[in-house]
Amino acid sequence: MAADNCIHVVLINPAGNLIQRTVNFNPAQGSAGVEHGTKSALEIVALFVERDVQGDAGGPFWDEYSGNSQYSVTEAYDGVTVTKRDLTGATKGATKKSYFDSAGSPGSNTPVANAFEESAIGAGANWPVLDD
Repeated sequence: MAADNCIHVVLINPAGNLIQRTVNFNPAQGSAGVEHGTKSALEIVALFVERDVQGDAGGPFWDEYSGNSQYSVTEAYDGVTVTKRDLTGATKGATKKSYFDSAGSPGSNTPVANAFEESAIGAGANWPVLDD
């Protein structure tokens, strides 16, 4: 059975109501539609990546992103890339982590060069973080 990965995005609207969006990606369907399914002009409250939703590799495992000023989710050839940019913390700058369609793959975490930070964070579904 194919192991799914999943992106969970919690957004907040002007009335203060929380909106959750969830999009799966897996080896059978790939990452198609993840950007479109999560994209919004609203501020983000939380972003979670759930890996191995079906438990094939002993999961699920959750990665939580918080305390940063901006996020972006973009589709890649073989998965999804989450880019985060911290504008106020001790580790200012952007980093990106790739999650692959196969849930057994741990992914890769790399810094984004200053020259490409704007283009990396500006692509795909892009949100400012509520109250940082």
